[in-house]
Amino acid sequence: MSHTRYPTTLRATETRYASPSSRVRERDARSFYGGVLGGIEVRPADRVDSADALYFLVEDQLVEAGAPGDAEHAALELTVESPLELAERCWNAGYSVRFDGDGDDAILQLMDPYGRSIALLPRDGAGN
Repeated sequence: MSHTRYPTTLRATETRYASPSSRVRERDARSFYGGVLGGIEVRPADRVDSADALYFLVEDQLVEAGAPGDAEHAALELTVESPLELAERCWNAGYSVRFDGDGDDAILQLMDPYGRSIALLPRDGAGN
């Protein structure tokens, strides 16, 4: 009896396990963007990479949480109802907050858990 051999290509199956460091990053992102900034975690349907990333809807803006090493996670500007109130919540939670500028034109800057700079801008007509 003869056996016909067919060429077979074996491919390794990729199984993703959350490493302890990725679980810590997820916890930190949820604590900061969800807890302190009051965002809601969402999964955008139009983002191919959304399974591997964390997204939050902060007021009406979609924010991807992540390390600041690439262009996608560069400095961020958030337009919010009350920048001063949000900055105070961040300060009370132990995050860095600073004022850039003087007087009424000063911009509040936050640092997220990854070192990403976030400028808090007031909505039109809203004050600090």
